[in-house]
Amino acid sequence: MMDKITESFEIKSGFTKFNYIKGEIHPLVKIKKGFEIYYKVSNYKDGRYWGIAVNINKPNEVFPILVSSIGVLAKLNKYNVNNKLKKTGVINLCDDCYQLEFIYNGKIGNIVKFT
Repeated sequence: MMDKITESFEIKSGFTKFNYIKGEIHPLVKIKKGFEIYYKVSNYKDGRYWGIAVNINKPNEVFPILVSSIGVLAKLNKYNVNNKLKKTGVINLCDDCYQLEFIYNGKIGNIVKFT
């Protein structure tokens, strides 16, 4: 799943501003603490990723978020952005994502080999 920005808006955190641009698509990165977390790798600014969190149990609860490089999540609750995006069913998460491939190479005795 992905979120698509339907209306441009600006978010501020401290002295940093970030603009969400109409038409931008944010891929689903992970699910954490009951929220679907969406952000683009290119939305990295001042040591944080800027994205969107959607409450799994209450889909109308949508917040802009900041995610640190080690995964610490901060919701910016004062912003109501649920009418500024929509979920899309696009499967291809991104063109510039790192892909990890795990290949089975066989078994020798009790040892399983992978590349």
